[in-house]
Amino acid sequence: MVCRLFTIILLTLITTSDLYFIKTAQEEKRIWTKPLIVPFIVLLYIQFTSQVNLTLLMAFLFSFLGDSFLLFSEKKLFFSAGIFAFLISHIWYIYTFTASLAFNAISAVGYLFPAMPYLIYTWIFFKRLKPFLGHYIIPVILYIVTIMGMSYASLLRFGGIRGHVFWLPFIGSLFFILSDSLLAIRNFRYRQKKGWVSIMLSYALGQLLIAMGFMG
Repeated sequence: MVCRLFTIILLTLITTSDLYFIKTAQEEKRIWTKPLIVPFIVLLYIQFTSQVNLTLLMAFLFSFLGDSFLLFSEKKLFFSAGIFAFLISHIWYIYTFTASLAFNAISAVGYLFPAMPYLIYTWIFFKRLKPFLGHYIIPVILYIVTIMGMSYASLLRFGGIRGHVFWLPFIGSLFFILSDSLLAIRNFRYRQKKGWVSIMLSYALGQLLIAMGFMG
């Protein structure tokens, strides 16, 4: 119990400090905070779960790598590496969410109807962002499809999983979409590589809620 409380306190301090460094434009200090957020979420998850999900840990691992690379996002190589790491992370999330699905128990309508909001959002978001993407257009399309697929996969769990085990990861996936949408707008529309507390806050909440959904 003491270890769990200590982890919660440290996670809160690290995340709050990271948000403070963003707000006060002390980006150079985030090298001591941003890469630690996901590891402490993982530590909290391990402390609270009775059975560790290895595919979920792989998703967290690539998220950690993405966070580390994006600390240096002003350089195209690190920005691309960070986006690729998160792409792989979302694929692991998709695998984790769909592992418990009985696909033959879901009708065609059951697949199509939940997908409609994601398809509409993807079309509108991409249409508005397209003029600013330049040579990133293909990677961005791939990334948008993957993160939408991640949230869609979490939504499909509704048929067989109820309660917080369903709702927390699903809401977490929506925070992930919000975070990455803001990140794309900041980087491509406004050509900024730093700042925006809302991006990191929604990202941290997304990761934490997904982890909490698999605790127990």
